[in-house]
Amino acid sequence: MLPPAIYYLIRHEKGLVAKVDVNGVPFYRRVVDLCATPSCPFNHMIVPGENEVYIELHEIEGLASKWRPRDFALEIRREDDNSVLFLEAFPEFLDQYPDPEEKRKSPITHVRKFNFDAPSPKPIWMDSQPENFGPEGTAELHRAVQELHSAYQQADVDGFMRALEVKTAEHRKFYGLVPEMTEEYARGHCTQMLRQPWEVDPYDPKELVFERHQQGRVAYVTRKNGDYALQARHKTNPNMAWKANPYLTRTEGRWRVFW
Repeated sequence: MLPPAIYYLIRHEKGLVAKVDVNGVPFYRRVVDLCATPSCPFNHMIVPGENEVYIELHEIEGLASKWRPRDFALEIRREDDNSVLFLEAFPEFLDQYPDPEEKRKSPITHVRKFNFDAPSPKPIWMDSQPENFGPEGTAELHRAVQELHSAYQQADVDGFMRALEVKTAEHRKFYGLVPEMTEEYARGHCTQMLRQPWEVDPYDPKELVFERHQQGRVAYVTRKNGDYALQARHKTNPNMAWKANPYLTRTEGRWRVFW
């Protein structure tokens, strides 16, 4: 039985760099040039019981809109009745602190918890063993990321689907077998995508950063310059691109991409 569908909605105004972690796992990191209001399913970020949300904001002078306030809000809601599980907004949440103006000094940080009491699967990383690794990663961590990169670079459909099979299983665990995640549809989509003319950035292990989260149960892969860890540009269509910051966890004895 699937859990009740949960979605998030973010309001992100110009002039703020926003970082949100959920249960110690990176969820949202962005600076926007225009007002942004992303909304997507959220079940895969939730753990059964108590959940913690960490919000960090940096105000950037010169980027604030002349017509809109500089603010940020995160809502988490049930889809069936649109009831609110979590709602925090800046600058309103500053009023919860004894000295709002002191708290406003960058970076602005705020932590709040909420409970999710409906039956829900556990994210796969919860059953992983904590591990120690530095930002440079380990040979095993690099091997997991390079497996995904090589499959894309070589247009290897079987290899690409194999590199993402744990992620696919996680998606089905939380959201069921939606049409886009069936074996037939996924294979057709990957085949069509990988056969496009791509210019794939080379794999440079010295440029990647492996962020350690959840005591080493989760590795979040980024790039030193803040760009995506893996990316490719279409050779003829500038509107097409592939970009990925993989989430890794150890399962069945090795590190795998799980989101």
